Amino acid sequence: MFVEKNWLKTKHSKQYNRKVWHNISTEKGGYIVARMLIDYHTADRGCFSFLINKSNAFQVTAMLADGDHDSRDIYQILERQNLNAFIPPPSRVIIYHEIDSLKRYKAVKYIKEKGYWAWYYKNNFGRTNKVENTFYCLKTILERKLNPRILSNQNTESHLLCCMHNKITKIAMPKFVKAC
Repeated sequence: MFVEKNWLKTKHSKQYNRKVWHNISTEKGGYIVARMLIDYHTADRGCFSFLINKSNAFQVTAMLADGDHDSRDIYQILERQNLNAFIPPPSRVIIYHEIDSLKRYKAVKYIKEKGYWAWYYKNNFGRTNKVENTFYCLKTILERKLNPRILSNQNTESHLLCCMHNKITKIAMPKFVKAC
């Protein structure tokens, strides 16, 4: 199997060790409610169950995610927990009616009929930008990289950074009030 590490090694002709990535779950106010560090061996789908369980799933009503999370398993988990899924399927997805979930089938059908951008605006998928803004804050304002070399220490630092982000968000986020 030709994995990313081999590709980078081939491309740059040197040993390349990938650092860990953050996967976070945020709520609509921009607060981080769950986080997980993964390496390049783990796909985003692999940490989905962990993030949804840590996110106080009894309070979660919907899940927005990028196309990396589109899979039958994730839709089945979401249906079992009675959560709405807003995940853009790949452009060349094949639906198997007896295996795939009804929500995934409806999303694929809608996109094939009206286009991706119609689905995007119908579901207000732009809400995912809040998660991207949270990543931007974590990477630029707080810190670009994790300093420790040991994974358990990186996990601790990641936890502290997320707590600091939540404090900053609580203090510095403007509160909007609708004026008549």
